[in-house]
Amino acid sequence: MILILIITQVENKVKARQQAEKVAQKKANKIKQRIEKKEKQQEQKASDDKKEKKKGRGALQREKKRKRKEAGEDNDKAKADEDTALKKKQKLASDKNIEVTKEKKQKLVKPKKKRKIDKREEDLEDMIRSYKSTFSQGGELGKGNLAGESKASEPKTKSREEVVKKRWFE
Repeated sequence: MILILIITQVENKVKARQQAEKVAQKKANKIKQRIEKKEKQQEQKASDDKKEKKKGRGALQREKKRKRKEAGEDNDKAKADEDTALKKKQKLASDKNIEVTKEKKQKLVKPKKKRKIDKREEDLEDMIRSYKSTFSQGGELGKGNLAGESKASEPKTKSREEVVKKRWFE
């Protein structure tokens, strides 16, 4: 039992020593990092005075592009790139058009709305038709037609377009 106690005491002392070493190492690292940080700050202050404004990514790309254009290298590449991009766009557009036309074919066609006709206008049109039929009937009676067989007895079906074209009051 005593032996076990002695062994545990020795192990505890070893662990305590290792722990103390780790703590000391951490402190040393912190001090080292602080010193390095201060040195960097001093260097940055010195370089800030000399340092020019850093160019952005877009500015650098534009500058490279200008240089390539001046050298004449960009023309061939740009045309090839534009052609491939145009072909891709046309292909996508044609695919979309095909899809759109398929969708349109599947939809049902809506029936046309009936136009509301003013009753006064309709009455006027009926009156005009009746006058025309009586005048045309009177001229044809003398030619041997009977009154029952006149054009007035025919059904009154004139298309809306004909009536609109022959209006005398417009």
